[in-house]
Amino acid sequence: MRFVCTVVPEPFAERLADYPSLSLQMIAFPNTPADIPESRIHALIQLLNETDPHIVQTIHHHLLMIGPPALPHLRWAKQAYPHLSAQLTHLIEHIHDTHLEQAFKELSKPDNPSIDLETGAFLIARTAYPELAIDQYRARLDEMAETLRTQIGPTCHLKTAIQIVNHYLFHEQGFRGNRQDYYDPDNSFLNVVLDRRVGIPISLSVLYLLIGYRLRLPVVGVGMPGHFIVGVPSISLYIDCFHGGTLLTDADCARTLRELGYGFDARYLQPTSHKQILARMLRNLIAIFTHHQDTHHVTRYTRFLSIIESLTTSKTGDP
Repeated sequence: MRFVCTVVPEPFAERLADYPSLSLQMIAFPNTPADIPESRIHALIQLLNETDPHIVQTIHHHLLMIGPPALPHLRWAKQAYPHLSAQLTHLIEHIHDTHLEQAFKELSKPDNPSIDLETGAFLIARTAYPELAIDQYRARLDEMAETLRTQIGPTCHLKTAIQIVNHYLFHEQGFRGNRQDYYDPDNSFLNVVLDRRVGIPISLSVLYLLIGYRLRLPVVGVGMPGHFIVGVPSISLYIDCFHGGTLLTDADCARTLRELGYGFDARYLQPTSHKQILARMLRNLIAIFTHHQDTHHVTRYTRFLSIIESLTTSKTGDP
């Protein structure tokens, strides 16, 4: 077994004598974090009670090296040691964000340069809900699509299929725009949108797209300036998910854009790629946290955005 070794600061080595459960062997960790005994992780957490900053810094380093396997123990410790809450919160977020950053980077790979919108949207949700059970929410989307599949026959006209989806989502299920609290960050997280059935234009549109993809409907995201909608290019139709699934024409969209002060440009109605959709979702969160003067989260989401913007995609692989 290979080990990762670290030089032990003298104060740390001296203080080990005060902790019978620890030894110098703790400073050599197996390459695989899962191989680290739980007792060692708990012993490391105990050392966070030290007042020597060098020791605490060393412990931080090792807990960060352990990564995700340390998270359940750190969350437990937050309850057990309230006086360490600030330290533990910082460690949990650092480990979680490092893991998320890698997951965002893996949305696009050289051998498969398409970006999975659904995975990306749930990763964004995980920035706020680290323990999110993504598979459970995917299953809910599957169930919703299956319900619709029984209503949409193979010979159903496309516009009729869209109307069936609209009635199901916006009338039977009650999804709607959150006009009362537009700047609530939860409006951007797909799990919360599914639970509360309210959201903002882009999150409701992403929900619509994910249902539409399951039904093999030719729907696309359309990122107009100031408002996000769903498009059905083959029949020149648009769906305003924030306003109850209102159906729009090119002329309706042009009028809306002029009313918003942007003027009309046909390029505003072009399909938006998955990469652009995810980037716009993150920009919305940056704007929301800027509105709330939350610089910490502005910095976090700016970092996630830079990763998304750096992803390489193919023209055909990312619709």
